Amino acid sequence: MDVVSKKHLLKARLFIERNLNDHLDGDIISEQAFRSYYRFHHKFKESTGESLWQYVKRLRLEKACFLLRYTSIPISEIAFLTGFETTAALSKAFSSRIGRSPIKYRNEFLAMSQKYQAPDYNWNDVKTTRQPDQKIYTFRSEGLRRFPEGYFKWQTLVGSIPENNVPLIGRSPDQVGITDTEKLRWDTSIPQSIMTEHLKSELPEQPLLFEDTLPGGRFLKVPFRGFGRPIADHLPVILGYLRDQGLEWRPSGRFFQIIRGHAERSRCITDLYIPIL
Repeated sequence: MDVVSKKHLLKARLFIERNLNDHLDGDIISEQAFRSYYRFHHKFKESTGESLWQYVKRLRLEKACFLLRYTSIPISEIAFLTGFETTAALSKAFSSRIGRSPIKYRNEFLAMSQKYQAPDYNWNDVKTTRQPDQKIYTFRSEGLRRFPEGYFKWQTLVGSIPENNVPLIGRSPDQVGITDTEKLRWDTSIPQSIMTEHLKSELPEQPLLFEDTLPGGRFLKVPFRGFGRPIADHLPVILGYLRDQGLEWRPSGRFFQIIRGHAERSRCITDLYIPIL
């Protein structure tokens, strides 16, 4: 697939991701990729291995799983926030794909009792902090084995990331076990504020790159040893800590990770930012 086609399809996929709670129209989505609906649907399935509506349903269920795991939002409201017309519609789709009802899925994670004694976390340095909205440039990688691609692409563009002390921001909205590992999304970003005009001029040639805003707000900052990793890996430990501290995940926020001191894996420190109320 050529560079222009990849960029147009990425634009359509980002439109879907940002409007999951709304009624999504196939013609409007295909307009994002400057194609007729028929041609777009064909290219979309060729690119993702899923039909457009299979993809939409999977992302809606991903978001539902996220809200069930990390928040106490009522299931009826989660149905609305994820684009399902009724709670029954969400429950039917959820049970069909996940194998259990939304309430049972939520209770499984509420029952987690693992404490936050995992050795990788620097609990003495955990603190709450406020972060402003931040404009970022983002590379999208797909597939668990391809997560490091964004790091190496930024390394090629901006030079040595460790030597230049570039903050590298990593995010993934997907849950291992819900989405197949070869379809897991991982976004690797750097702040727009550090980009030179020369670097900006080279960005349009990158097909899987887009501009985005990292929402600010109140966060729990948790340092840990090692490179960024999927949020599911942090889940039991972080949920245990939040419960014991009387804190709750902020539904409107997005978690992210910033890698720092990353010259060597053994010395790498990553800060995990969890949005909290």
